Order: sequence, then structure tokens, then C-alpha cells
Amino acid sequence: MENILLEEKDNRYIISIDKDSVEAGTIMNFVDQVRVEQLSKKADYDEEKIMALEKEIKQAWWEKNKWWISKGIEDYKQQNGLSE
Repeated sequence: MENILLEEKDNRYIISIDKDSVEAGTIMNFVDQVRVEQLSKKADYDEEKIMALEKEIKQAWWEKNKWWISKGIEDYKQQNGLSE
């Protein structure tokens, strides 16, 4: 079974995530990031400001979440015999 599934239905994406693989707080951080990006697209900013904001959001997200991504990679390597 896959931990994360993405489906399309009509004009929507449906994301299904195994509760054991991702904490609720991580999902809420992702949802917040999507909301901010959506709002920034509606705002009256020039392209340069939007790109700077996008970079800031991505960098902040990475700093908050890199630990679980690294852990997931290490877990995957161990489960598939790829550990060094």
C-alpha cells in the first residue's frame, strides 16, 4: 500500500495519506503553505515580490520539515536494503 495517493476527480485533487506515515501537524503546515501561495497569487504584487515570497515560504517549510523527509529517506533505504 502506498503511503500517499493523489487522485483527480472533476476539477479537484483528492489526497489520501496513511495516518501512520505523516503527522497531522505536517499536513496542516502543507495546507497553510498552499493557502499562502493561493492568496499571494490573488494579491496585487509584482512578479519579483511573489518570487521572493515563494522562496521564503519554501525555505521556511524546508527548515521545519527536513527532519521527517530525511527520516523517510533513511527508513526507505533500510526497508529496501539500500543502507550503506
